[in-house]
Amino acid sequence: MESLHEFQRKRIKMALEERKTRYDCRTTDQHFKEGDQVWMQNPKRWRGLSPKLQQNWDRPYAIVKKLDHVLFTVHHHAGATHHISM
Repeated sequence: MESLHEFQRKRIKMALEERKTRYDCRTTDQHFKEGDQVWMQNPKRWRGLSPKLQQNWDRPYAIVKKLDHVLFTVHHHAGATHHISM
């Protein structure tokens, strides 16, 4: 019984590694720097309007400061400043 469990654990581990390899082949690493223009995802949904017809992205923002490799401070022309994670 123990050998069967070990065999299954090895098979699951191999399958996970294979999926990770396939996923990593399709992804691209994004490098942003200060001054780059980015779009911010807008999760806000209005009642009575199909989500399919609502805007998923909000106007271009400029990256003001890079706080971390995934955390940025962005600013748009209307004067609002946000911290976002990419």
